[in-house]
Amino acid sequence: MKVIPNAGRKNRQIHGGYAMQHRSVLTARSLRASAAVAASVALVAGVGSTTASAASPSKAASNTTIDIEANTLSGPITGGFNPFLGSTEDAWTLGATDMIYEPLLQFNILKPGVTHPWLASKYAWSDGGKTLTFTLHPGVKWSNGKPFTSADVVYTFEATKANPALNINGISFTSVTAPSANKVVMKFSAPAYAQFYAIAGQTLIVNKAKYSAAGKLSTFTDPNPVGTGPYVLKSMNSQDITLTANPNYWQPGKPTIGTLVFPDYESNTSAAAALQSGQLTWGGNFISHIQQIFANTPQHVFFSPPNNTVALWPNLKSSPTSSLAVRQAISLAVNRKEVALDGEEGDEAPATSATGLILPNDKQYLADTGNTLPYNPTKAASILRKAGYSLKDGVWTSKSGQQLKLSLEDPASYSDYMASDQSIAQQLTKFGIQTSTNGVSVNTWNADLASGHFNLTLHWGQTAATPYGQYENWLDPNLIGGSVGNFERFNMPAATAALHSYASSGSNKAQAAAIKTLGNIMATNLPVIPIMYGAAWGEYNSEKVTGFPSASNPYDPAQPSVPMNEYVVLQLKPKA
Repeated sequence: MKVIPNAGRKNRQIHGGYAMQHRSVLTARSLRASAAVAASVALVAGVGSTTASAASPSKAASNTTIDIEANTLSGPITGGFNPFLGSTEDAWTLGATDMIYEPLLQFNILKPGVTHPWLASKYAWSDGGKTLTFTLHPGVKWSNGKPFTSADVVYTFEATKANPALNINGISFTSVTAPSANKVVMKFSAPAYAQFYAIAGQTLIVNKAKYSAAGKLSTFTDPNPVGTGPYVLKSMNSQDITLTANPNYWQPGKPTIGTLVFPDYESNTSAAAALQSGQLTWGGNFISHIQQIFANTPQHVFFSPPNNTVALWPNLKSSPTSSLAVRQAISLAVNRKEVALDGEEGDEAPATSATGLILPNDKQYLADTGNTLPYNPTKAASILRKAGYSLKDGVWTSKSGQQLKLSLEDPASYSDYMASDQSIAQQLTKFGIQTSTNGVSVNTWNADLASGHFNLTLHWGQTAATPYGQYENWLDPNLIGGSVGNFERFNMPAATAALHSYASSGSNKAQAAAIKTLGNIMATNLPVIPIMYGAAWGEYNSEKVTGFPSASNPYDPAQPSVPMNEYVVLQLKPKA
């Protein structure tokens, strides 16, 4: 077995509309994040070992077992399967919860606008986006054999409304009703198109009979889950979670994989080694030098498409980054190809559009080719000179004698970000903007971003179903001072109006126009400075199974995390 060096950088799990970053802390429990804001819309159509009761293998399922690793933990597996608790439950962090509980629709975040009918067979907006009606798929059963009905959906959303701490997706509505057993109607005080992904794609529906009798939902761990999903719980202990095929699953002929095991690897390095040895079938790690390591083993495949835009977030309320000329010079003086190579070994592509759009995913929204991101120190110098700066002793200095100095802050434990920071700092210092790196703890970093006590930081973008999610996260003034976005403190009426225009319109044309406006604002004002495209890390072993996403068939990211991994598992088939 080859040793896989420096396998220390983790994927970004999508949760609550905002991307959680699981990076290079080898022995730290996964980051706990919560969301207070909804994601974007796609408008084209204390537990010991437990055993599932009355569960026998599905007739469609094979005897094939695959091991899946979506994250690493620093201690034993605890908790249960309560989807309201999200990433505070280890089962969610390991990627097991959504194999049991399901959403109303599935989304392909690599292809904005692409959705798949799921627990809901169709949906319809009316009343100018203030009413959303779901028609539920017929014949769906819970794993205990009882019918799934609209009452379960209504209960799930009403529970989040009654318990704000459980509203991890930030959904806001006025009422939710069930006019029939297969119809659900949600009403809103304002157009709610921008909440669609959070409502339909990120909310996992629970069993009303079970949860209404569970007591306090914020402390209920749900050790013996009853779901509509393709798998049921066979066992859960401190080492792993084992799921077996649900004999009552509603999709004919699925699942074809009989058993899923979610082991607890203590570090990303050990998980990557297990993938290389064949013990692990599917993983979500950054693996250093992966192209060379997997070069002679055709059964090992890696597919890590972009799912967000990593950017420099400048503090717009403090000097010198409050100056547009300084931000423009920073952007022009950074060689993004070098940063991507130094920080991510080329596995994350350099950003190519000042709009912040994720390319090629969002190319349909790219208005023109003018918003590029060139490396042009000469032009950067010209911009600073026009702004009144001059080079003195190799440092750009204002007319008042103030030297341009920056501090680039990120968590010291995010080894790839720190490597990227060092590359950026070296380039800017060479150009004449003295830049230092400041490695801090994750808690300190989060606090500094929320309070505005920082100069410049490298930060991932929002993973969402359309570009609206990233733009909202960057530009919405309502997020200023909070813990989920707009850390740079951008507030422009034109941007706010464009965000509102998108969120209040059911027209694809109007939404595309709003995205164009937001992209131009990004390119003109540089509230954040795009650097590279963040990857959804995915690696798998095709020796036993086929059907994983790939560059030639990007039906989903190959990231083994909630809420995407269920759709992928259901496309897998045992290898003949």
